[in-house]
Amino acid sequence: MCFISSAPSRAPDLVTAYNTSSTSLVVKWSHVQRQYFQGKPIGYMIIYYPVGLQSDLNFVSVKDTTNTATLTELNVYTEYAIKVSAVSLGGMGPGKWTSASTGANTFRLIFLPC
Repeated sequence: MCFISSAPSRAPDLVTAYNTSSTSLVVKWSHVQRQYFQGKPIGYMIIYYPVGLQSDLNFVSVKDTTNTATLTELNVYTEYAIKVSAVSLGGMGPGKWTSASTGANTFRLIFLPC
């Protein structure tokens, strides 16, 4: 018996992102329910780029049991467009978009007594 897999039919319902430093963002999403994977689940694909610079496209893939990813080595004080899509043996499904900005470098002044 042969089964043909299709790409997932749904995107994650909830996708959020927030900065954790001046050069990193954490992305979290809700799991796509198994029946919407329409085949053997492979994982999730996170595609991201600085807003206005689609030519600087990056991606990260994670296992289907994961619902968080940390994007690192990003530009300081930059807004990123981020899309999360489920992936099955049949391909990549529709994505859900969000955006988040990295922070600025912060310096702490320490005054020492003379």
